[in-house]
Amino acid sequence: MVSLSGSLNSNGLAVVSPQALLKVKKISGRYQLAGGTLRAQRFALDLLDGQLTADATIENLDSTPRSRAHLAIAGISLQALKSSLRNLANQSMPITGRLDGVADASWIGSLASVKAKSDLVIRGNVVTSDRAQSRTFPLNANLHVNYDAPRNLLTVPASLIQLPATSITAQGEIGDHSNLVVKATSTNLHQLMLLASSLPSPSATEQKSSPATLPNIQGAATVNAVIQGTLQNPIITAQLSANQLHVNQSEWNSLQLGVSASPSEVSIQNGSLVSAKRGQLNFSGRAQLRRWSYVFFRSNRRILTSTRVAGLRVATDRKSPISGRRRSGR
Repeated sequence: MVSLSGSLNSNGLAVVSPQALLKVKKISGRYQLAGGTLRAQRFALDLLDGQLTADATIENLDSTPRSRAHLAIAGISLQALKSSLRNLANQSMPITGRLDGVADASWIGSLASVKAKSDLVIRGNVVTSDRAQSRTFPLNANLHVNYDAPRNLLTVPASLIQLPATSITAQGEIGDHSNLVVKATSTNLHQLMLLASSLPSPSATEQKSSPATLPNIQGAATVNAVIQGTLQNPIITAQLSANQLHVNQSEWNSLQLGVSASPSEVSIQNGSLVSAKRGQLNFSGRAQLRRWSYVFFRSNRRILTSTRVAGLRVATDRKSPISGRRRSGR
């Protein structure tokens, strides 16, 4: 039976692909093959201003291999990670900070049987800027994802993304019988709009919208969503609740609506918008989709009490000759 052992050391390595240029400053580790078992121990790679360490074992090389691996990252710089990417839009993501995490995986035979679990921690900042000033908001995230390939199941233990006035939590499963619960709460929608305005556009050549052109939205909102169905045909239901809304120069006591979405349809149910001054607008709508692509839209609006149409015009920042009020019981 073949036996060998040794070490691997390098003072520099560049990994080049169309998507990224990754520079590894140092590599070290030991390996051993004996008794039909291959072990890779204490492998360490210095990269992205941090370090990746790994240990792996493959047993029964002469029959059906049984494999397990442990990976850990520490102090990975998000700025260095962005700089390594060739896509300009990804490089301009307004996030700085560091990445730490661990992952464990095991499988028998091929990777089709892999079972893995991972934990990722992000400590950093989101930077927003406009013509007047630049602002920095702390970002903290604790993300947990487990994967079971034989069951085609992705499990998300309680995970959290936290900003100063906004939090997003997720917990559940995505697979053949999905049940993933997501809750997002923001007590400062204006801050959330500033953060959204700093995100890069889908196309690197497309100019990013200026914060001055965005609607001035203030208030608080909560979204409760559930993802069910399968990976191929998910069904998403959500409830949105907002209060004390200020949109441009208009004021609204509350906004309530339900949303349902699937690859074939998206709909809004039981929509209600209550003016802070006078009036209430009830609405609903439905759009048919074909594999998430828009087909056509149907809407239904009901104004139950006197509604100032000019207030809606201010909220949407649309200049039209419509003003006055309308009464209808249907």
